[in-house]
Amino acid sequence: MNNRFGRRASAWFSNAYVLGTVLYGILGWLSNSFPITGTGTVSIRPGVCVPIFFGYAFGPSVGFVVGLAGNTFGDLLSGYITLPSLDPGSDFVTELVSGTSLHWQIGNGVMGLIPGLVARVWPGFSTPSSLLRASFGTVIAVGAGMAIASFGSYLLDPSLDPNVILQETFYPVFISNIFNSLCIVPLLLYNFARINGASREWLSSGLLRKILVSIFLSAIIPIVLLSYFLFTKSSASVDSSFDVSVKLIFTIAVTLVLAFMNGAAIAVSLSGPLISLTRAAQAMQSESLEIGSALKLRSTPGDDEVSLLSRLFGQMAVEVVAREQNLRQQVAQLRSEVSSSATARGASEMLDNNFFQSLRERKAPGDGAADLPAG
Repeated sequence: MNNRFGRRASAWFSNAYVLGTVLYGILGWLSNSFPITGTGTVSIRPGVCVPIFFGYAFGPSVGFVVGLAGNTFGDLLSGYITLPSLDPGSDFVTELVSGTSLHWQIGNGVMGLIPGLVARVWPGFSTPSSLLRASFGTVIAVGAGMAIASFGSYLLDPSLDPNVILQETFYPVFISNIFNSLCIVPLLLYNFARINGASREWLSSGLLRKILVSIFLSAIIPIVLLSYFLFTKSSASVDSSFDVSVKLIFTIAVTLVLAFMNGAAIAVSLSGPLISLTRAAQAMQSESLEIGSALKLRSTPGDDEVSLLSRLFGQMAVEVVAREQNLRQQVAQLRSEVSSSATARGASEMLDNNFFQSLRERKAPGDGAADLPAG
């Protein structure tokens, strides 16, 4: 792992075993109790991404334990685990392996082990190329893990036909697990690489709350509609293909309209303050920002980070504009004082020159009478 992943893994490592095991077990129990339609006896399990993700994020040991212990915990909750008998004539080891489906538990552990090894060779999951490598590792992990799980039955019962195991067990579970893993694991890794595990500031983000509310409102309508249609279908007669198509088109249309409206609303709420902030910054750069615009920014409503940034910038802009206006007044006053001082100094210098000095001497008392001619 790279340094960033290593620091985050070391901070969460002690809790990763327990968290991953419990999460995978509960998701496994939900998949077993409420299976999503698959092929044959194999159900589609989106929770299969848990050991793969934990392997990439926290290392091979965590991935292996989460896969093995988590799947065992899920099978135990589902009632699939049977303990071996203690009769002296029974084969304790065979009954233990068969009753606990140990080959399936080991196979799930291998699905978490291999991604951890891949992360050691190719660390980091923040670029398209790294996510492509992770996807390749996921295919190898699912293939190896499900091969151990599927063909482990042949080791317990050699009378089984390997071709039947390949067609009815390995192939369906491999396809369903690959489909779920490749859709979800890269997204989890991409987001995980951008979360700062040492900081919890993002948990109190107003912008995050605004986006999550928009996503929730966009999803709630299709969830309610689909739930209603499924409920009415199960309690009434089977709908025709035309009715199903109309309901499906209606649900898609409502979902798209609502998603567009929520997306446009959140875009406006984010872009509006950003545009005002950008224009104010450009005006401040050209020294043309007016005090009214700064005051408007300072009173920006909202509790998200963009609104807070606008208010802080507005407060700073008000102080800068007021300081510039005060500075201009001081400069104008100083210029006036300098001009008055220069005028006075010029007049003083003019009165002190030789010409005006001679005039003063001529006007001295008694000097003019002495120069008059005798009568």
